Amino acid sequence: MKRLLSALHWDALQQYRYKFYAVGVGMVIFWGGLFSLVPGIGRVDAVVVVPAFFAINLYVTTFYFISGLVLIEKSEGTLSALAATPLRDAEYLLSKVITLTVLAIVESLLIVVVVLGIRGNWVPLLSGAFALGAIYSLAGFIVVVRYRSINAFLIPSVLYVIALLLPLLSHFGLANRLIFLLHPMEPAMELMRAAYLPTGVWEMVYAAAGAAAWMCGGFFLARWRIYRFVVREAGV
Repeated sequence: MKRLLSALHWDALQQYRYKFYAVGVGMVIFWGGLFSLVPGIGRVDAVVVVPAFFAINLYVTTFYFISGLVLIEKSEGTLSALAATPLRDAEYLLSKVITLTVLAIVESLLIVVVVLGIRGNWVPLLSGAFALGAIYSLAGFIVVVRYRSINAFLIPSVLYVIALLLPLLSHFGLANRLIFLLHPMEPAMELMRAAYLPTGVWEMVYAAAGAAAWMCGGFFLARWRIYRFVVREAGV
């Protein structure tokens, strides 16, 4: 626990030094200004707008931020040194996922609550948002850890982001939802929709169990990627 707390403190400080918090403030200002130009924005349908907004906004502060951190750490040799430090790979991942996801949620909530004035059932909303941010963060790590430069990563990253956002098609009624039931994002989206709509027991079981399963699966795959692309390459 002490190692994890130390890692959380270090990651929060590192993200502050790299201006991640300043970028978060900039995103709040950007979205706030953009939404202020939309007539009748205060009368939006929360069940449609809020999950979609979280899905789009979270990936910048999670998927791309963790990717940037990993590339920086690889270039500085910090990631390779992980295998020789007391910090375990699970603690390393948890620290990154928790700090970036919390940052992304605070940023998005400020926009939803302050700018749009939308509130709902906080338990499913925050649970779904955390699951979404955690899965994005883990996906970003899983994808980026094999790359050595931002130039090599950027173009393929767009394809991964598009793939992650595919459930928005069914969310907006443009595709059958059944197609995306096994998609990593859909359970988290269902949790957030439950903050604004009556939801059956089995739907909640699917949403909670599915989100937990994808987070756990992503976590174990990310740990394997550390072994494959960090530990083995370092020869430890």
